[in-house]
Amino acid sequence: MRDRANKMYLDPRDGRVVYAQTAQDLSPYWRWTHMADPIHFGSFGGLTTKLIWFTFGIFLAGLSLSGGWLHLKRLQRDTRGREHWRGTVGASMAGLAIFLFCVVAAIMRAAEGGLAITAGAATVAVLWCLATFAVCLIWVIGLARQLRRSPMKPLLPA
Repeated sequence: MRDRANKMYLDPRDGRVVYAQTAQDLSPYWRWTHMADPIHFGSFGGLTTKLIWFTFGIFLAGLSLSGGWLHLKRLQRDTRGREHWRGTVGASMAGLAIFLFCVVAAIMRAAEGGLAITAGAATVAVLWCLATFAVCLIWVIGLARQLRRSPMKPLLPA
């Protein structure tokens, strides 16, 4: 459960308990809702579950990279020419621009709200953003190179 599943509100004038909630008293819906963070982050079973979650996270990240690689290989074999894939580079560049916009907006929002994060968390966030940007940029460059190499064919046969 999240820490906020158990809470207590006190009257500031006399210290009387106005409201108290424990996780055991919650309905099944609210119990499930408050289990979302521990399940999502793997923090319910200590280091063992965090390592399992990390392993599966790396595996899923690898699947996205191998999917991009297979897509480029498919483009190499495609006999329809680059017109068939002409929107892929633009869509990839739009995705990269949206990613950059979101990173900048998040940084501005955090600075505006006076959010204090540790140096370690900031370092991980910056490295993650740079790595994601680099992978996306490599993808767009590889895609553009492949499309330049493919033959120009008419969309409709003559």
